[in-house]
Amino acid sequence: MTSAAMIELVLPDTSRDALDAIVRAGAYASPSEYIHELIARDQADRENIRKQLIEGLNSGIGGTWVPGAASTLLQTIRARSAQLSV
Repeated sequence: MTSAAMIELVLPDTSRDALDAIVRAGAYASPSEYIHELIARDQADRENIRKQLIEGLNSGIGGTWVPGAASTLLQTIRARSAQLSV
């Protein structure tokens, strides 16, 4: 079994009301379960985007290309990919 840590989470009233409604509706057993799933989904989404960025970088340049744009675009993609890896 994985270990768990207790954290304090401060939410605006509207977010807390939405969270409570989701749990009351029976979609999740507890607020913790819902937040855990949100984090897991976010991590999976980030990994998927990272893989797609790498696949795109490795696929080469195609189509019409503006001279000089490649280095700027690659820097932007690499920076964004690094942010997603956090």
